[in-house]
Amino acid sequence: YLKSLKIELHIKEGNISNLDRSLQLLNKTNQFNLNGLRRTKHELIEMMKEGCKIFTGTIKDKNGSLGEVLVLIVDKKSKILSFVMSCRVFQRRAEYAFLAYLRNCGFSEISFDFIKTKRNQPFYEFALKVAEEYEGSRFSLKEENFNNLLKNFEGIIKIKKI
Repeated sequence: YLKSLKIELHIKEGNISNLDRSLQLLNKTNQFNLNGLRRTKHELIEMMKEGCKIFTGTIKDKNGSLGEVLVLIVDKKSKILSFVMSCRVFQRRAEYAFLAYLRNCGFSEISFDFIKTKRNQPFYEFALKVAEEYEGSRFSLKEENFNNLLKNFEGIIKIKKI
């Protein structure tokens, strides 16, 4: 069924002029949320000044656009600081494709710290599938993990950089 949808994930890097939707997602998303942290526009701008990259993802399929539904912030030390996805695209495997895209941006190893909230169990289950857990809630993706990500969306989602 997913293949028949002809899903495209359009990824772009955030900048000061296109942060509004990212802020909405970061501050409203609960279920697929790495850590539940809420951020301000000022914080995002400061993070970018410090070398963080903000990536956003828009999903389109044969029925039209679902809009900007993913946001990921990664620092210059390859640590993901925020990763959220709208529940509108659950079960489409966009989270796998979005994370795999980081490899194309020069990240060969990535880490993130999961912080449990009352509602983000779906993110934790995703983390257990894609990364190696160590030190309790710290996760790491290495070369093998990136290769395994491809198996979850290959032939289902086409990634396009904007």
